[in-house]
Amino acid sequence: MAAKARGHRTDNKVRLQDAALGWMREIDPEIVSVGYDNYPSRLAEPPRGLTERLIENLERFAEVERKTIRGWRGG
Repeated sequence: MAAKARGHRTDNKVRLQDAALGWMREIDPEIVSVGYDNYPSRLAEPPRGLTERLIENLERFAEVERKTIRGWRGG
């Protein structure tokens, strides 16, 4: 049951991310900075895979500046 609940939460995060990408596409920024919480404010951080998906989609229409992303191995 817990795995199913996690999957549902991930689906919701993907839908939210898709909506945000649509808004950003409409705004048409030149540069977007993406990074995790690097201050001690304890903000919730998405799974790295979701962050990588966001970056890949953003790169289709904007330059992406990668900030602090723990575990990032991409170029």
